[in-house]
Amino acid sequence: MENYYERLEVSKNASPEIIEKAYRVLAKKYHPDMQEEEKKAWAEEEFKKINEAYEILSDEEKKKEYDASLKDEEDEKYQELTQEIEILKQELRKYIEKEQVENSYKNVQTNYSNVNEGNGQVNQNSYNKYNSNNERQNQNINTNNYQYKQPNTYNLTKEDWLKARLKGFLSIILTIIIIISIAYILWIIPFTHRWLQNLYQENEGIKTIVDIFIK
Repeated sequence: MENYYERLEVSKNASPEIIEKAYRVLAKKYHPDMQEEEKKAWAEEEFKKINEAYEILSDEEKKKEYDASLKDEEDEKYQELTQEIEILKQELRKYIEKEQVENSYKNVQTNYSNVNEGNGQVNQNSYNKYNSNNERQNQNINTNNYQYKQPNTYNLTKEDWLKARLKGFLSIILTIIIIISIAYILWIIPFTHRWLQNLYQENEGIKTIVDIFIK
């Protein structure tokens, strides 16, 4: 649905006087007779849209009906975006939980493997010491039994490293999507929409950055 308030560059709470004044300014700006020849066709389309918006917003009854339909549309969009954000949050939560379970399982396997390797070293040491000296064997077996090889949690495989990088990348992408969705919600709400417009117009730094991405 065409947003007539945006078309006339006024807020939803603008008075009839403000709406009329905005219409006159824009009508003069986009009047075909005020344009160069190559821009006349474009100006005619813009002029029609401005007249259409003013026709609705200048009529009290039509304006009430339009406001009601606009509110319903905004509420529907807000609900849809809210549901999408919640779904994204749930997907991100599931992904993180899955990665945590897989990492825990790998850590258990690593610990088990390292303990077995440590036991093998203990048995080999015990066997050598038994052949060389029975008395020293009895004294050292208990000590060697505790000399297990500590798991090296920092020695990641290439597969683990790639999964970690992928996890970080997906988290960043989902975070960006959530931020964009929230920004869009703020954009379609009239109050925050006006605030963002004022922020854009009054802050040269933000205006420069936004213009770079838009253009």
